[in-house]
Amino acid sequence: MSIHQIFPDTRKYTFGKAGLPIFILTAPALAISLLSNNPLQQELETWHYAAPMLPFIMLAVVDGMRRLEKLHLNHFYAHGRNKKWGDKNQISIMLTIILLCSSFTYHYFRGYSPLSKPFHLPNVTQHHAIGDEIAATIPQSASVMAQAELVPHISQREHVSIWTGDFSSDIDYIFFDISHPKFINADNAQTNLISTMIYESNFGLMVSRDGYLLLKREATRKPTQDGFQDFLFADNQQAQSKFVPAKFGDILSLVGMDVHVNRKEEAEVSLYFHVLQQPNDDYFIHLYLLDDMGHVKGATVFQQPVLVWWPTHLWQAGQIIKVRFNTLSWWTADRTDVFSYAVGISYEADPWDVDSRLHVVCQRTNRILILHEQEKKPCLILADNLVYLQDFKRMACMVYAVKGNDENNR
Repeated sequence: MSIHQIFPDTRKYTFGKAGLPIFILTAPALAISLLSNNPLQQELETWHYAAPMLPFIMLAVVDGMRRLEKLHLNHFYAHGRNKKWGDKNQISIMLTIILLCSSFTYHYFRGYSPLSKPFHLPNVTQHHAIGDEIAATIPQSASVMAQAELVPHISQREHVSIWTGDFSSDIDYIFFDISHPKFINADNAQTNLISTMIYESNFGLMVSRDGYLLLKREATRKPTQDGFQDFLFADNQQAQSKFVPAKFGDILSLVGMDVHVNRKEEAEVSLYFHVLQQPNDDYFIHLYLLDDMGHVKGATVFQQPVLVWWPTHLWQAGQIIKVRFNTLSWWTADRTDVFSYAVGISYEADPWDVDSRLHVVCQRTNRILILHEQEKKPCLILADNLVYLQDFKRMACMVYAVKGNDENNR
């Protein structure tokens, strides 16, 4: 069958029909995805659910270009226009250029290849090698449960399931990486995990190293080993990735920051705290969302994973602790203006209890910098109890750190 049989040469080419007859064939697959109650299935750009539509979309593009070409030629011939602009080859070239420009523009802002603006190379560290080493100790015939991010590392086992909050009695091993950026503490998930590990007597801890936990059914129960918390310790060189000199009371000093942006997901930050003296209490470290005028519009509600597994009363003087803020409670996808993050430390779990926040001073000048209402951008210290961190903006729905600040992708 030739292309002319697929797209017959008729004179009834109209702009309104350009590619539409074939594109309609995508309707069933499109409806299944958009009407699904699974939010991942609605993300056609990210996941594989759009695959059944792609052949019809490509054929629709070919059909649409042919129809537009015929429409253009018929228009020029009918009105006696300059035939130079009615040349078939020139029209095809013009339509192809428009198609390529549109495709490259879209790909630059939202694509996945190295040519796109959001692209970043994954950073493979020693932590990943440790995870592979631990996964290799699980027998091939074992039945394994793991958090979703670790499933690819144990895929060759006889039975694999995703952890959803409970420990199944017919599972041999359970594998976690509590330091993984995707393993958040929404609805106190990690707090509940600790409780389950304590009260679930059928499983004992086999390995606890650099944030990884490997549990085995009927293994001897024991506490986490030395080295489990290595993932949260940093050195001075790591902390200088973004210097933010601010001192919270006489206990903690904020000495550095990393910014993590990942396409359309909410921006995250990792903050480095130098422990000036060991805290006697467990403090709550809250991240705040600011609008473009510096007004607080949101705050984190749940403790970040690091603070669940290693609360501040365990922090030792002289240590530098890295806290990644991945459990956020806001949505910025509809924002068109610049927004910012700030951080505060409180005695209480309520992020809106201003009186419970620790006093903050700027270490460079040893004086308080107050945010003035008439200023559009925040100062370093806001109202003596919050530290301004970073500006962000969205472009084509993607999140970017504002130019001039350090930006480290995941």
